Amino acid sequence: MIVTVTLNPAIDVTAGVGILRVGSLNRLSDVVADIGGKGVNVSRTIAALGGRSIATGFAGGGAGAEIIRQLAASEGIMPHFVPIAGSTRTNLKVIDHGGQLTELNQPGPEIASGEISLLEGILTEASAQGAVVVIAGSAAPGLGEGYQAHLVRLVRQSGGIAVVDADGPALRAAIEERPALVKPNRHEITQLFGAREDASRDEVTGLVAELLASGVERVVCSLGPTGALFGSSEGIIDFDGLVVPVASTVGAGDAMTAVLAMGLESGAEWGETARLAMAAATAAVMTAGTRPPQRSDVDALVNRFAPRDDV
Repeated sequence: MIVTVTLNPAIDVTAGVGILRVGSLNRLSDVVADIGGKGVNVSRTIAALGGRSIATGFAGGGAGAEIIRQLAASEGIMPHFVPIAGSTRTNLKVIDHGGQLTELNQPGPEIASGEISLLEGILTEASAQGAVVVIAGSAAPGLGEGYQAHLVRLVRQSGGIAVVDADGPALRAAIEERPALVKPNRHEITQLFGAREDASRDEVTGLVAELLASGVERVVCSLGPTGALFGSSEGIIDFDGLVVPVASTVGAGDAMTAVLAMGLESGAEWGETARLAMAAATAAVMTAGTRPPQRSDVDALVNRFAPRDDV
């Protein structure tokens, strides 16, 4: 069983613009509205690849109802969101002619203590059955920067497998609870260690090794178009990226997280999971908005990936 947790879901509106002009009128084109939030994106990719998951978190208002409606209509996803008094947010993501992404995200609603208890009950029950629980994205206002860490502890103590995709103080706190897997990108891992964001590939590889030494079982660091590093107790596997037509980079990391969760659930060989994760993330950038990658694209790409040492 895989459970995805989206503490602050959203409707993501993605649009194109020729040149983004700050302080001036911008005319948008190719506007696409998708349900979003990192955990939601993970569930949608799992479903697109033929898997199943339970999607939970907090949802309220019209946007929250739309998220639940669309998830319920998707084969392979069982929505089990906690209804809240506040309204789920709407985010705007603008991509200019050069492919540069600008994100305008709302903070999200306040969550009441009773609503928090309901979510934790869902996760405790699922973890007792050995679920892989993906805790992805930011926390809603009022939950605190350490709330993801609290959920990692709850999942582990209840018998589940915790996967974390977060950043900043939330990531730092979660790591202290020793999740089974964390998936920072280059910016997040260099920020975590106070290193230069333009650190070399070898330097980032060293940071992945430090995280593994701290007690995290698996560390996956995405490097954008240049590839990714997949660390475990057996070492670090390094993959180069592929040059493909880019429609949107939004959701590529979530596609990778989806495959990683599927691999943990099935007990798949780590190297094969890494190749499939690379293919899913690459296929995701070929799709518009935050839509999941197409299975046909993933299947076409997976055999094009080999670890750098094997090239």
